[in-house]
Formats: sequence, structure tokens, C-alpha cells
Amino acid sequence: AESYEVREEGRVYEIKIREDVFWHDDQPIVAADVEKTFSQDPAFSEVKLEVVSDKLVRFKL
Repeated sequence: AESYEVREEGRVYEIKIREDVFWHDDQPIVAADVEKTFSQDPAFSEVKLEVVSDKLVRFKL
């Protein structure tokens, strides 16, 4: 992550993805990739994920 911000008394986290991070095939890692990865993990089943932009993802606890 390039940066993160905690909001709403710790119930919302916004994570900004670095521009210089790529998959093994040189495709950039984007927020949709992060959302897909976390949504497949049962440990995050009660966390709501929102893609805000290509490089920003929001986690709502």
C-alpha cells in the first residue's frame, strides 16, 4: 500500500495501492484485484469491500 486512512471511528479503512506494484505478468495490481482476493477469504466474510477507483479500495467493518 502507498497509504491508508482510518475513518468512522475505526470502522472504515481506505487503502491506496502503489502505482509501481505489478503481477508476475506485468499487469498492474488494482483495487478490483484486492477486492476479489479478500472476498474469497472466509475470514473477511463480514467485511464489506468497495472499489473506489483503480488504486483505492475501502474496507467497511
